[in-house]
Amino acid sequence: MFLVVRPLVARLVWRWAATERWSALLAVLCAGVFASSWLTSWIGIHQIFGAFLFGFVMPREPRRVLAANLRRPLDDVSVVLLPVFFIVTGLGVDLGSLTATDYLSLALVIAVACAGKLLGAIVPARLSGLSWRESKDLGVLMNTRGLTELIILNAAVSLGVLDGRMFTMLVIMALVTTAMAAPLLSRREHLMAGVTEKARTPVADATAPRT
Repeated sequence: MFLVVRPLVARLVWRWAATERWSALLAVLCAGVFASSWLTSWIGIHQIFGAFLFGFVMPREPRRVLAANLRRPLDDVSVVLLPVFFIVTGLGVDLGSLTATDYLSLALVIAVACAGKLLGAIVPARLSGLSWRESKDLGVLMNTRGLTELIILNAAVSLGVLDGRMFTMLVIMALVTTAMAAPLLSRREHLMAGVTEKARTPVADATAPRT
């Protein structure tokens, strides 16, 4: 990929970008993604790694032109395909298979996941000189697990690394930890906005023109 595909793709991108053959270039790149995915699946590795590797060797220049003519059409496609991926992932979740012991394990999984991400982000942030508030915000943001987590979980299930119950627990953990971020950050921003407004009020009263 690095020695052969990357130079060929870079030469093709520059040549066709100069002649504005965007439709043909988009078709070739999509074919390359699917071919790379098929090859990795053929050798026993999940398809996502082949697609990731092809995207990794994809040239980034000319950046503005590629973003306008290639990235935006692909973003429009992802709007359609992402809900399908979430639906397929949800079909693999079986809450009825969880027992009382599994729910205790789920609580432990969520606790360990949160502790690992929060401590792993807050401690280095503090050592780097950030304040406690900034470090906690960074930890909350790092605690989120979204699309990448679900992709890895689906790959693990297809490879037989995870069974159905563990997959269900880890998907719930990913959803819970991701959903935690918005309320925590929203509450903090709301409190900070109230403090800022209170601080501005005396200044505004002092500087207001007297009649």
